[in-house]
Amino acid sequence: MPDTTTINVLDLTPGDVVEEDHKNFPDEGFPESTFVYTVDSVDRINDTTVHVFLETDTGTSQALSYPTDSSVTIRRR
Repeated sequence: MPDTTTINVLDLTPGDVVEEDHKNFPDEGFPESTFVYTVDSVDRINDTTVHVFLETDTGTSQALSYPTDSSVTIRRR
């Protein structure tokens, strides 16, 4: 099991590998108990919202929206 730490979503940097509990995603498209993704970029939208863009194999842009005070678990590099 990888070594992990918890950080504020605003501290994410490109290349960070995030591990999210499936319960945080209501979409049935995540059948695994943990959703793992690599950060492509982070865009603070306003005082309360940040979008975290995911690296994808297809070149399409996909983002998850978080409140700015959210914490996420990342794998240590």
